[in-house]
Amino acid sequence: MVEESNRVSIDEEIEYTRNLLSSVSSQLDRIQMAMAEIVTTIDVLTNLKSAAASEGKISIGSGLFVRAEIKDPDTVIFPIGSGVFTDEKSEAAIEKLNANLKELSASSETLRLRRKELEGRINALGTIYNQMLQQQSGTQQNV
Repeated sequence: MVEESNRVSIDEEIEYTRNLLSSVSSQLDRIQMAMAEIVTTIDVLTNLKSAAASEGKISIGSGLFVRAEIKDPDTVIFPIGSGVFTDEKSEAAIEKLNANLKELSASSETLRLRRKELEGRINALGTIYNQMLQQQSGTQQNV
């Protein structure tokens, strides 16, 4: 009876740890996508001056774009939160984006370490679980 209770407890722990692992992996995926978007944005801002006075396209959502002319490549409209925006020099915006990229990179590394810990925990619990099953099977054969 105690062995059954321990097996169920380990089984629940494995399931809980798998759920945590799934959550961490999902967060890591979102961070990777955000980092890729920031890198693309930095690239566009860096090359924006050469696109001055040229026509471009701006996404308006749902896969639709409008044509636009870039009149001031030195200034971008930067979100500061709560639907509020401010004009920023492109260089300042790039600096802020690089700072965001650095923070996301640190978060990504933390999540990678956490994922590795969780994977190790699942493996250790799986080994314990299998040992308990083997012991239980050996005990039943001796009866």
